[in-house]
Amino acid sequence: MAVNSPDIVRGEDENRPVGVLVHHVADWLPRCLDMVEVRVRTDDAPRTDFDAINAEHAAAHPDPDQAETLALLAQRTQEVAAAIAALTDEELARGKATGFDAETVIRRVMIGHFGWHLGSMKATFAATG
Repeated sequence: MAVNSPDIVRGEDENRPVGVLVHHVADWLPRCLDMVEVRVRTDDAPRTDFDAINAEHAAAHPDPDQAETLALLAQRTQEVAAAIAALTDEELARGKATGFDAETVIRRVMIGHFGWHLGSMKATFAATG
């Protein structure tokens, strides 16, 4: 089971296998992009029940196939990168008055989410030798 990232701790240790974490990151990429797109269109910062969605995902994907998971991650990374690259400077700045513009959503939510779980995976591998 994965341990928490040494840099970001949210509750108990991950309590999910590393393969589930990788699949989880791939699963969340479109959701993160949706958050960016909502910010671009409406200036809203939608509320999300992360714990419920994460529990549902872990139950639905308890032992994801490694090759399929990596292919999914590669596909979704390319799709999200293309969508972000298509955003204008004006769209990236949308919501700036609230202090949480679209660019910040990309940096903190999307990239930060991946970095958080990457830290967890690295810590897990270091702990298991």
